[in-house]
Amino acid sequence: MYNKFAHLKQKGNVKDYTHEWEVLATRQVGFIDEQLFNMYICGFKDYIQSEIKLWKPKTIGDARYVAKLIENKNKYNKPSYIGPDKSNKYSNEGFNRLSLDNSNKYVPLHMRDNGKQHQDP
Repeated sequence: MYNKFAHLKQKGNVKDYTHEWEVLATRQVGFIDEQLFNMYICGFKDYIQSEIKLWKPKTIGDARYVAKLIENKNKYNKPSYIGPDKSNKYSNEGFNRLSLDNSNKYVPLHMRDNGKQHQDP
């Protein structure tokens, strides 16, 4: 049972991971709170784990709350741009893809003047 607990990693959402962690944590003996806290944090997906550490939570409850915030932020703030080979919302708005040999000369659309050079006054 200890081995499963010590190597538990988040596979689904924060709620599911937390539930599984709590079930296993209640069956463990001999751990101090700091060890349990660190094991809980280290089981999260990498992107959640790194952001939780920035918040510096003091308790498992605080870490759980922050993890849910991070998960929700990432769930609702995903970029809608999929990639150059897939359909995306920008393709209908005149978003030009960069050519490989011209990528270092990219000028954003709003700064273009149909091939005319901008002159300083």
